Amino acid sequence: MKRIQNVDRKQVDIRLPTIPATGCHDVPMLVDNSTKMVYRKAVHQLARYFRREFHYDFVQYDAAILPHETEQIAYLWPHPQTNCYGAEWDTVAVGAVCFARRDFPGKQPFQLQWIWIHPFERHQGLLTSAWPKFIQKFGQFEGEGPLSAAMDSFLKKHPKQPEYASL
Repeated sequence: MKRIQNVDRKQVDIRLPTIPATGCHDVPMLVDNSTKMVYRKAVHQLARYFRREFHYDFVQYDAAILPHETEQIAYLWPHPQTNCYGAEWDTVAVGAVCFARRDFPGKQPFQLQWIWIHPFERHQGLLTSAWPKFIQKFGQFEGEGPLSAAMDSFLKKHPKQPEYASL
């Protein structure tokens, strides 16, 4: 067995952000510029994991930006086994997705900017179950590239027409 040396734990650790479970009545929960900072920081932490996994140059979400300075709308998934209704304890956020306003001619104003879900929670139906909500909110949005192979496959399998949202 080979021994691995000089591994920076920050390069391999995934420490999911803690969020109050009392705010997650609507899953995934909406996180916009008016949302409490604890939820915005959780989205920021997951955006950092997205950046690290896909080798982006910068984090694509900043919790500290003032509400009038950005037009991003995020959604946050609490741990699926959390009893969010009436809970008085905290849970962890296992994933986030972010839509950003883009002014592209002939396109919807909001585009899917990024999504990151903890590796253990991937392929568990989180995005599939939320997909109709996103279609209803954003219409026929596009996914911004470059896309991972998994996201490209997901987008090919799932329709982006608004009528899908009514199912």
